[in-house]
Formats: sequence, structure tokens, C-alpha cells
Amino acid sequence: MESPAGRLRETSVVVVTLDTSEVYIIVSLSTRTDTQVIYIDPTTGALQYNAKHGYDVFNSQNEALDYITNGSKLLCKSITYAKAILGYAALGSFSVLLVATKLTASIPHLPGGGCVYTITESQWIKVSLQNPQPQSKTEIKNIQDVTELDIDGKHYFCEN
Repeated sequence: MESPAGRLRETSVVVVTLDTSEVYIIVSLSTRTDTQVIYIDPTTGALQYNAKHGYDVFNSQNEALDYITNGSKLLCKSITYAKAILGYAALGSFSVLLVATKLTASIPHLPGGGCVYTITESQWIKVSLQNPQPQSKTEIKNIQDVTELDIDGKHYFCEN
């Protein structure tokens, strides 16, 4: 879809962790004209989205950020700016969100539109859950192995 200026916008992701430890994912997709807010349930790690305008659908990223922070970024423990969401999993005592913070266009003009990107920089965001589920030592080791995997420069993706 086209932005009001008449050109396609790039996908943008902002992950906001408030002082209350609540985590919100603000997503402005290149294929939509609005901005969506996904809430990570602090108890279960479930992703919550209701598609209600003014609650988790906004006209812009700034409007969504103002709503979440009540207009004050002082309420934020951290803000991570990214280009894409690569993965998410709730894993017992915490959940992990993988985002691409830097991309390189590897094949910029695919037939019919679109682009294949190389992930040049990524970041794991760990969210502690309030009601942790017990995990075996093997599960903990497997989770650690996955989050330490270096995908930068090795993995590709395309939005469409």
C-alpha cells in the first residue's frame, strides 16, 4: 500500500518495554497504511491483538507510541527499533522475540515487486514472565543454544 506521500513505506518495528515491565510491539507494515500494536501478556507470554482502532490499531507509529507511553518516553525502560520481526516464542519462565535491526537488500527488485533481504544485524529481546513454568536442564540448554545462534549475514527473508 502507499503512504499518504504516494510512495511505499518500509516496514518498521518498535519494541517498547515500560518501567512496569510490560512489553509492546509496534508494527508498521509496508503492506498496510495503519500501525498495529501487539501486547505480550506478562503472565503467559501470549501475544494479544484485538484489531480495535485507538486501542491496538493507530494511524501512525508515533500515535501508537504516544498511546502506550501516555505521551512520555520517560515511562520506557527500553525502546528497540527494528526492521522486521523474525520470530517469537514463549518458553516457560520467559519469552524471546527475535528482530532484525539492520537489513541489506540482496535482491532488490523481484518480478511482481518485493525484495529479498539479508539480515545484517539482529537482536534477541528476552521478556521475563510472571508465572514461570518449570523447564528441564535440556530445555534450558536448547533455548540458550538457539538464542546464541548467529544469524547475521546468513539468513534471508522476503516480506511477500
